[in-house]
Amino acid sequence: MTPSKPSSGVAPKNNAIAANAPVTDDEDRAVRCSINMLKTLDVWNEERQAKGQLPVKIGIGLNIGDAFAGNIGSERRLEYTVIGDTVNLASRLEQLNKEYGTRLLVSDAVAQARAVPGLDVDFSGTHSQPDDPGEGP
Repeated sequence: MTPSKPSSGVAPKNNAIAANAPVTDDEDRAVRCSINMLKTLDVWNEERQAKGQLPVKIGIGLNIGDAFAGNIGSERRLEYTVIGDTVNLASRLEQLNKEYGTRLLVSDAVAQARAVPGLDVDFSGTHSQPDDPGEGP
């Protein structure tokens, strides 16, 4: 299996990605990173299934905005994390993947801000319900 291409993002323990940097393509990099993660997972799952193992399923929720990032805790235990409304919405989007039978959901803020030339992704805000609601990640 080939690892996915690095995208210089931060994915803390809950995998909600938050960025607040003076970079104009954060949304594009987050979308590309998410798609690369899903493609890499698909290859790995093919290898797993060939060995008789069950596939691994994930859901990704993307949002942009301000968030607090840093070490939180005590002297005995510090943990790097991000917190805030931006992260909470990304987490809720991630959870909604199961309900909609999808693997990647982006907030309206990401959909409005992104502009990846040649990236064939529909961010129109429409979705279709899966035939079997249990098929999601």
